Amino acid sequence: MEHDIKIKIVGVGGFGLNAVADMHEAVIGPDYLLLSNKPDDIAKIHFGEKILLGNGVTTNHSQELGKKRVESSAEEIKKSLTGYDIVIIVSGLGYGTGTGGSPVVASIARELGAFTIAVCTTPFLYEGSNRDTIAKAGIFKLKAICDALLVVAKQKLVKGIRKPEEDMTEKLKSVSDLIRYVVTCINDTVTLSSGDGLTGLDGLKAVLRNGNDAFFGCGAVMNEDALIEAVRHATNTPLMTATLNNASRVLLTVSYSRELTKNELNNVYDEIRNITGNNTEIIYTNILNEECFGIMFVSIFASGEDLKEEKVASSFDKLRDAINPNNLI
Repeated sequence: MEHDIKIKIVGVGGFGLNAVADMHEAVIGPDYLLLSNKPDDIAKIHFGEKILLGNGVTTNHSQELGKKRVESSAEEIKKSLTGYDIVIIVSGLGYGTGTGGSPVVASIARELGAFTIAVCTTPFLYEGSNRDTIAKAGIFKLKAICDALLVVAKQKLVKGIRKPEEDMTEKLKSVSDLIRYVVTCINDTVTLSSGDGLTGLDGLKAVLRNGNDAFFGCGAVMNEDALIEAVRHATNTPLMTATLNNASRVLLTVSYSRELTKNELNNVYDEIRNITGNNTEIIYTNILNEECFGIMFVSIFASGEDLKEEKVASSFDKLRDAINPNNLI
């Protein structure tokens, strides 16, 4: 096990600040850095390091201003991130500070030699096409810099809502919960696990690399005989923009009071490869937890060239395509 790996979680902008505030008591071990241009929000945080950007002047949702504000604090950020093995950047894309500032933080972290992971959200459709365009620009920049990018789509929360005015509070909490699980599993995997002749950090680096779309999922069961159910749950995370389809590399981590047997592993590998394909490289790491209270916890990280979900054309899309002049004979 490796206990000397240093992890820093950086919350950038309003969403990043709130998401990190929600997780810090549950994620034990990492250090924290919070970046915001909102004095009141910064003042509410009583943990980690804090940097008030732009003397507290708003960016008016401008990603260019967000970029400049973070760049103006680059030396402070560099000092804060120096000496860390992993930097996890948490932000919401589509607005100013998170979209413009996150790539700057990622660039600093990479220059310092840290394994850099961004965990971001994309906006709701009702927030406007401009927000979506800005978010896509942020994703493009982060993919060019980060070792891995995990994207959570808030729009997917809308599924199942019958009325526009239906309360979204509980559904939005599921986004914060998912980000917390991502960070928790990264932390536990690299600091507590071993397997396949690799440390957890080696396994994470082997799977999450080259800035490709990354997938995350987790599942838990009380009965070890239900291991496959936990794996099936972990292979399906609807809020992620990436899916497990076409994954070329998978990191499987199982936390339990014992290691999996070869037969159990083979069954799990078969289950995963039924989704990803037979050529997928699977790395297995385990966390021996004698105080697991009978709970078997499974997490999966995966990457590949194209993990985007297949888009099913709606009736409107089909009609629009049918009447497209270019399709007429």
